[in-house]
Amino acid sequence: MNGFIVNLNTLTISLFLCVFFIILSSIGTRRSKKNIIQLVLIGTILTMKICYYLKKIATNTIIANDYNLFYMFLVGDIIVLILFYLMSDDEKLSLYRKIVLLINYGICIFSFCLSLNNVYTNLNNFMIISLIIGNICLFYSKYPKVIQTISLYYIINFILVLQSHVINWLIYSNIILDLLIVLLIFFKTYIIYIEQPNIKYSKTESSLNRSAINMKLYDERLNNYRMVNKILQEDYDLKEKNLHILLGQFKKSALLIDEDNYIINNDVVFKTMFNSYKDYHTAIKLDDFLNDNMIEKEKFLQSIEDARYYSESVITEVTIKDGRIFECVFSLYDEYESSKVICILSDITYEKKMALKIQENDVKYKKIVENIPYSIILEKNKEIIYNNNKLDIDLDNSDIKNIILNSATKGEINYIDDESKEISLFIDRIKFVEDNEEISLIEIKDISNYKKLLNKLEMSTNQYKTLIDTIPEAICVLDYESKEFEYANDTFFELFKIQDIENMDLDEIYNDIAISSGNINENIKYIRKTLKDGYGGLINIESSVVLININKSTKMVLIIRDITEEIKVESMKKEILESEIINKDKDDFFINMSHELLTPANLLHSSNQFIERNCKDIIKREPDGEFANSISVMKKHVEVLITLINKIMELSKLEEDNHNESNEIYDIVSLCEDIVTQLNKYTDYKNINIVFDTDEEEIYTKLDPDDMTKAILTLLSVVVKNSRIKSTIDFNIKTKVDKVIITIENFKRYNYEQYLDNYEEKILNLSMSIAKLIVNKYKGKMDMKTNKDDCILIEMELNIEKNINDNEKTIKVIDENFIYNEYKKICDL
Repeated sequence: MNGFIVNLNTLTISLFLCVFFIILSSIGTRRSKKNIIQLVLIGTILTMKICYYLKKIATNTIIANDYNLFYMFLVGDIIVLILFYLMSDDEKLSLYRKIVLLINYGICIFSFCLSLNNVYTNLNNFMIISLIIGNICLFYSKYPKVIQTISLYYIINFILVLQSHVINWLIYSNIILDLLIVLLIFFKTYIIYIEQPNIKYSKTESSLNRSAINMKLYDERLNNYRMVNKILQEDYDLKEKNLHILLGQFKKSALLIDEDNYIINNDVVFKTMFNSYKDYHTAIKLDDFLNDNMIEKEKFLQSIEDARYYSESVITEVTIKDGRIFECVFSLYDEYESSKVICILSDITYEKKMALKIQENDVKYKKIVENIPYSIILEKNKEIIYNNNKLDIDLDNSDIKNIILNSATKGEINYIDDESKEISLFIDRIKFVEDNEEISLIEIKDISNYKKLLNKLEMSTNQYKTLIDTIPEAICVLDYESKEFEYANDTFFELFKIQDIENMDLDEIYNDIAISSGNINENIKYIRKTLKDGYGGLINIESSVVLININKSTKMVLIIRDITEEIKVESMKKEILESEIINKDKDDFFINMSHELLTPANLLHSSNQFIERNCKDIIKREPDGEFANSISVMKKHVEVLITLINKIMELSKLEEDNHNESNEIYDIVSLCEDIVTQLNKYTDYKNINIVFDTDEEEIYTKLDPDDMTKAILTLLSVVVKNSRIKSTIDFNIKTKVDKVIITIENFKRYNYEQYLDNYEEKILNLSMSIAKLIVNKYKGKMDMKTNKDDCILIEMELNIEKNINDNEKTIKVIDENFIYNEYKKICDL
């Protein structure tokens, strides 16, 4: 067993020694700090392994319970683990880890010395335990799983050794683990220091072989390129000759300017462009050429320098002293390591002038387009390339934009915008080709206002036509020159009872008529004529002709009035006038007769009063005597006669409309109520009651309060006079739409027979007529109905005034004496 263990340890030491020499041999070609550290660690391991075995040999045993020997063995294994970590870690170590590894290495050496000399066993135990735990904690994340497992194994076994003092099995296992680890280190060393350099060498050798082959190919290509360059040089010379010919045709010249700024090729085209050099056969100094011809000398020289510096073509424009403009293209031309510049001179004077003219025209056209009152759009490939923005069209709306740009859209289109406003557009388009591309010119007119004006014009025309059709005059329009019919309103066809104008002889209408010019300050003259209508009937007309200008054309407007009814009215007025004259004569007769009768009646009344005053003693003494009765009868008849004459005179004034009144607005309700209230005071002696009733408190109408009071008092007095004792008279006021209805009624208590038999019937009828005339004078109506059932109903109707202001209302206070006197005139008959 001991021989086997010795052989294993010898094998382990041999493998470490091989690794040591492999790394040592690589230092000559591949030296690094990491290689040196690895050599130091391997040397240390070899030294420890050798010292351990020498110590064992000195004790004549390989395996024993000697803890110092075990510690020596263990410390060597820790350094083996550090070496394995360095061999397996390809990353660059940080300074912190370098310091930790150095400290670990120092502690291991120190612990090995302690174990070798058998001193400070407890301190040695503590340092080894600390080394194992510290290395595991520090390098746990970096150690391979194998090292982590071995380290954990060492801790467990070390604790067991401390507890059981049995180290044989641990040493056996450590020897096997040492062998395994050294095999891994040897394999890793072989890979890093032998296999990988061999692979790199093979690749490098292969690359060198390929480079040699490529160099041979490049050499052959270079020879080919030299042959090609010779051919190209010959071709270049030919092309240069042809170029000068072409440049002469296109007013171009090529100048070759060397590095000393000399023009070394002055060809025929150049001499043609610049006549002052036609006799030159040598190189021309550039400065002399520029001073003699160029205005922008510095610009020309700067372009040459830019071409040389940037090795790129430089294009510029220069103006020479005779006014011509040249485009100069400067290009660098390398030949035999000298920098020459080729300058292509192109005479663009004509093109510039044309471009300037085109630009001026573009500006003019643009101004013209911008001043056009409607929108102009240029469209190419469904995209707008120009818009003068004259119209506020929402081209951001894709629907509107697509409609406008659609090639089929032409004419009027209508749509409603976002503000619910109706928009009407008229679109016209033409196409033209520019630079082999088709462009559409779209003309857009906003005809919204135009359409609104047309609609208004149409409405106005219809309104005027309706107005002309509704006016009572017949209107006919003729052309002044040709006398051709153009228009006639409905009244014209109705007047002449015709269906069309063909059978109408219009000459009969406008012949012998003075034509008016249509000036508003000129009176239109009408002439009366009698013509036949379509059925042969006679119609009386009044016609006139007015000339008007419509759209620079003179029109004759025939204005015809139907005066058939007017002539009838004139005839009736004539008859009425004659009748009024006759009636006036009658009225004058009655009035004169009334005056003639009133004078003797007043004399009789005065005489009777004189006799009554002188004979009052006789009358008092014999009141029922014949003398007193005669005086009483005479007095009564004289008063009746005076009343009758006054009524006749008053009636005559009303019929002749010679009655003075005031038309103001009064409350008819309060007026009637005052009359009824005052009159009730004088009807108590007959036990007659007048009942007043109304459905509204205030009803205003236009009247004269004195006239209306007289009419109402007359009617009430007549009803009271002929009513039986203990009668009730109903006085009612009602409204009906815009009318006020006043009724006076006595139901079955009216003495109808007494009224018919009474000798004062004529006076009463005359009073009723006066009351009726007063009511009629204020556009009212009055009616009286009686029957044999002792009933009487008097009804008056007056107009109501509405929408009146307070300042228009008038208050009338009725004099009580006036009511009494009017009542007494009727009741004393």
